[in-house]
Amino acid sequence: MDYSDFNQALQKAGMTKKEFAALIGLNAGSVTNYAAAGAVPRHLAIIAVLCRELHLQGYEFRELIERVPKTEKKPRPKGFQGDRQRDLF
Repeated sequence: MDYSDFNQALQKAGMTKKEFAALIGLNAGSVTNYAAAGAVPRHLAIIAVLCRELHLQGYEFRELIERVPKTEKKPRPKGFQGDRQRDLF
């Protein structure tokens, strides 16, 4: 989904990107970083569209989403940079 369409869906759902991020357990910066790419991943687009449609139909979707338990994210080890490649020569 195009980032501007994503923004419109959130506005019609009555929430900001920051509120959306908090609702689904993401960092607000992670959501706004998709602006540079110009598009959002499909799973975020689906959530935004469902929120918009539920809001337009008069349902309180925030309470429904907040019922889903949030999972703890494991922090990356200090200095994590992934696996380094060995020199080939």
